[in-house]
Amino acid sequence: MKNFLAGKKKEKTIRIYTGCEKTAEADKRAGLKRGISVLLTALMIISSALLPGCSMSAGEMIFGPSADDEKIEYEYRDEAYIPMERVRTLNPIISKDEDTYNISRLVYDSLFELDEHLTPVPSLVQSYTFDSEKATLSISLNPDIRWSDGERLTASDVKFTVEALQSQGAATLYNEYVAPVASVKLDKASDTSCVIQFRSSSDMSIANLVFPIIPEHQYKNQKTMRAAGNDFIPVGTGPYSVSEYKPLSHVILTGNTYYRGDVPKNTITFVVLPDKASAVNLIDVNNISVTYERALDRDTLIADNPDAKTVSCPANRVEFLGFNTRKDNLKLKRFRRAVAYACDTEKMLETAYFKSGILADSLYFPGYLGSENKGSLYPYSTKKAEALLRDLKFSDADNDGWLENSKGDPINIEILVNDNNQSRVSAAQLLKTALDKIKIRSQVIAVPEGEYNSRLASANFDIYIGGYTFNERYNLKNMYYTGMNLPGYSNPEVDEYLTKLQSGLTVEEMLSVYSDMKKVLSKDIPYYCLVYTTYGLMISPELEGEQKPQFNNFYKGCETWKSRYAVQKNDENEGYGADNASENSGGENAD
Repeated sequence: MKNFLAGKKKEKTIRIYTGCEKTAEADKRAGLKRGISVLLTALMIISSALLPGCSMSAGEMIFGPSADDEKIEYEYRDEAYIPMERVRTLNPIISKDEDTYNISRLVYDSLFELDEHLTPVPSLVQSYTFDSEKATLSISLNPDIRWSDGERLTASDVKFTVEALQSQGAATLYNEYVAPVASVKLDKASDTSCVIQFRSSSDMSIANLVFPIIPEHQYKNQKTMRAAGNDFIPVGTGPYSVSEYKPLSHVILTGNTYYRGDVPKNTITFVVLPDKASAVNLIDVNNISVTYERALDRDTLIADNPDAKTVSCPANRVEFLGFNTRKDNLKLKRFRRAVAYACDTEKMLETAYFKSGILADSLYFPGYLGSENKGSLYPYSTKKAEALLRDLKFSDADNDGWLENSKGDPINIEILVNDNNQSRVSAAQLLKTALDKIKIRSQVIAVPEGEYNSRLASANFDIYIGGYTFNERYNLKNMYYTGMNLPGYSNPEVDEYLTKLQSGLTVEEMLSVYSDMKKVLSKDIPYYCLVYTTYGLMISPELEGEQKPQFNNFYKGCETWKSRYAVQKNDENEGYGADNASENSGGENAD
């Protein structure tokens, strides 16, 4: 049951592709905002002087003009600085480093990409057709696409990429994505066409085909691909290319001159920091343009800088109630709905989850495939909860202040939660208070994580508060399919819908199937969504441009980014610029 583990320590490898829930607790974050470390500041002074395109003096970049300046004006530069940890390699096939993934999103393209609703849309693909009977997908690539070294993209690159990823097995982030593919067959008549053969017609969704496509001509064979380590320089078809890579210092991205769309004019520099978690401190002084944070209390990290801002986006992480549908009372759909109505999700969001989330009507991503997210599925209402309980013939027959079920048996609900997740413990206490109001006796059972997972695996629970971090494909079979889920839920109709969603449908067909399934799940309610958490892109006040972060693409929109720098007027000269500012500050030009 590793998918339901909670409270693990922060890992350096990327989270959105792990199968387990990795809620980051806020309690240990408070000390981050105690000032800027001397080491980080010194590093950034050095980096500012070394990186190209930065002619501002190091002292001015960090501290800006003094309060005594007569006049401050600004100049704009097409550049932005992003923190990163030291990575093992920029090779997306063999790397599990999160920063390699983030850089790859800007350098490489995939056959399909997922929009803000996780709807698959063609990227490198020009056209495609499914054959469900043969379990195949025929694709034609855009013939005008070139790699950043000028070579043409061909279908042979697709075949090479799939085989390269499959050769890595679990050692690659994209193992689950390529696992459904049996083979890729090239078209002898066209070097931009191929047929992807899937292992099963029930597992051939185009949402799997969102892994980066790599150039075959960059490698002699699979062995050289696996050996591409620290000195590896990516060659992709995306909007950016890597113009400089210093493993201990920085990665510089500039516009890919062969890009099929608008070539970015700016420079994106990923700066290696010894402690990436402290990068938020450097936003205050405009040494870092943006950084992302998953912590629920992230807004407190920039509370001292009213000009900095946070742009939030829905995470791929959901917090929910799970009902043990095997239990006498909890097997009743109306009882589960009564509990949901009694649950004040708005209050939970505000007090337990630091307002860092949104209310959602499903465990699926909010607005999945373009559907409407109506917020809480069962908005808080003790009256509706009590009405459902009366319908079930629940009453306080012995006048002890607590309800008994229709058989006259007392109701006693245990709310299981892992004690190392304070947000969940708080949510559990709020749920208990809510159940008290409708005369349902309950207890919060907060246990260590090991016992929590053991009890879930053995179905030793009534209601549990849990969470799940999904990968971007959003295949929820292990949450709902008969025999695969913790609540013991079974509905053959839902099983059929889940299978159809993975069976090679058009986008319109996927939305139709999902909408029908959602109606059934809304009535059956084996889970109840408490909150979809959010991630935040924390932005320097000096950065301008579009910020459209997604949990699987934090830097979306970075092609428009530019930075504003303060320059002061020279008292003896009407000219403006970095040279004058450097002269006044006594610093040297940082060319």
